[in-house]
Amino acid sequence: AEFLDLVRRKPDSMSFATAGVGFTSHLATELLMARAGVSMMHVPYRGGSPASQAVLTGEVQMNFMEAAFLTGLLPTGNLRALAVTSATRHPLFPDVPTVSEAAIPGFETGTYWGLVAPATTPAPVLARLRQTTQRFFNSTAERERLTQAGFLPIAGDAEVFDRIKTEESAKWGKLIRDRNIKVT
Repeated sequence: AEFLDLVRRKPDSMSFATAGVGFTSHLATELLMARAGVSMMHVPYRGGSPASQAVLTGEVQMNFMEAAFLTGLLPTGNLRALAVTSATRHPLFPDVPTVSEAAIPGFETGTYWGLVAPATTPAPVLARLRQTTQRFFNSTAERERLTQAGFLPIAGDAEVFDRIKTEESAKWGKLIRDRNIKVT
């Protein structure tokens, strides 16, 4: 809320870094601005590292970064985590509120990964992949490893993934159209 208040007070002087046009960090910031009713200048960089460096040097005022990247930067004291975009607080940063808690109720965004296989994959192979994947996600040690790497693991079957994919495609498609985002 504090950062968004600053953006409202200085709308023409605030900018945000991204890994490039259309990257997750770009779309997440566009969603934040749309939901908060604020505007900042987009400064696309050629990758996440240069975008993060731009925040550290003060070239820009903000950037959405992956949790794993933040674990190395936050202890230096050169960067402050304002909020996480997940629905719940991240175990690596328990004192950092969610965007929903801090400023925009209901705000949630993230990157989803799914295991896919060619459509021609035989049913027995798919069944074994499902069993192995389920065993992996049921393992406390593996879930902890993923969490320490910055992920918030959720397990599900093809139907769950299809639902998430459909919802996310609709959300991002609408945002891209509404904000007239073009990759050039």
